[in-house]
Amino acid sequence: MRTRLLAVAGVVTAATLALAQPAVTIRGVVFEDRNGNGARDAVEPGLAGVAVSNQADVVSTDAEGRYTLDAARGYGIVSVSAPSGWRSAGAYWRAIDPRAGGVEDFALAEWPVAEEFSFLHVTDPHTAPDTVGRLALARRVVEERRPAFVLLTGDLVTDALGVPEADARGYFELYRKTVGDFPVPVWSVLGNHDVFGIERDRSGASESNPLYGKAMFRHYMGPDYYSFTAGRVHFVALDTVGVAGTQYYGYVDEAQLAWLERDLAAMPAGAAVVTFGHIPLLTGALSAWGYRDWDNAGATALDVDGKRLFRHVVNNTPEVVARFSRVRWPLALGGHTHGRETLVFETTGQRTRFEQAASVVVPWPSDPIPMVSGVTLYRVRGTEIDAGEFIAVGKD
Repeated sequence: MRTRLLAVAGVVTAATLALAQPAVTIRGVVFEDRNGNGARDAVEPGLAGVAVSNQADVVSTDAEGRYTLDAARGYGIVSVSAPSGWRSAGAYWRAIDPRAGGVEDFALAEWPVAEEFSFLHVTDPHTAPDTVGRLALARRVVEERRPAFVLLTGDLVTDALGVPEADARGYFELYRKTVGDFPVPVWSVLGNHDVFGIERDRSGASESNPLYGKAMFRHYMGPDYYSFTAGRVHFVALDTVGVAGTQYYGYVDEAQLAWLERDLAAMPAGAAVVTFGHIPLLTGALSAWGYRDWDNAGATALDVDGKRLFRHVVNNTPEVVARFSRVRWPLALGGHTHGRETLVFETTGQRTRFEQAASVVVPWPSDPIPMVSGVTLYRVRGTEIDAGEFIAVGKD
């Protein structure tokens, strides 16, 4: 048996939270699944110090592997942040009833990722029946290079913004089935095209639809922001898509920023952080594209609460950057721009590379600067991450 205790400074522990439990709770045990059946047997111990979250609070399991969370906070999802040396044996998240609460256990199995490993950054597959072959090209790279896992940074489906519910569901089901056949774990985040129905004049969707907006992504893929640790690197998935009426733009909301502080407080001491989201935190693509004063989703800016904001880059990046002041954050990954890009920002006490991967789908014909489809393979040694190897993917 190997029980790992994580650093939990600044994080509410399960024992502390139990002193002031909310009226409706979600509780359970994170345990070592020794036989791989996904259920806890009598000889399988709980794991201490594992972070569990409802996307609002982050708690650390007690000595017996137990946790308790407020079921009413967050978005009706609870997830486990697998620590280094472990992987989820089954789903890492559960949908919960915020009104009823209940019991949800999480099974972890040993995952011997060494301090030296690689991971693949893939983005913008825009999955549909006529484009799913592009994901097959990414899978071929996985099979040839054998990374430990894949980070897939959004626009998972061709478009959910302006299509009927049945079409959007079909795209998500096709995406989930396709990446489920990959030989390594695929960690996905939400892109703007994964937001369901907000272009109501085209989708015919109602705001009262329980899958409206980001709810469809959560229904199929789980939390839109979460974390896990591999080796000495803590990976944080960010939702960088804001919604204003019938439009999207780059933004990280206050609820997520508060969660981010709690998640970083629970990460292992001395680990480096890699973030991955869809709309970039920083990008040079806006200058490459030029200002687009269009009346559609490709426009450069839009008005939100009386303020003119950029659409295709996160507007409150300084607030995000501030959350990383106490940790080492060498790499921030994004998608959305359909081009391989690297920016390096030197700030007080921090050097971060802001990098976008090229799209897996064929780049848009309207792009002012022709781009090449591809993926990026990163190699990790301890807390150091190399410059990344761009791997072009050709025609399917």
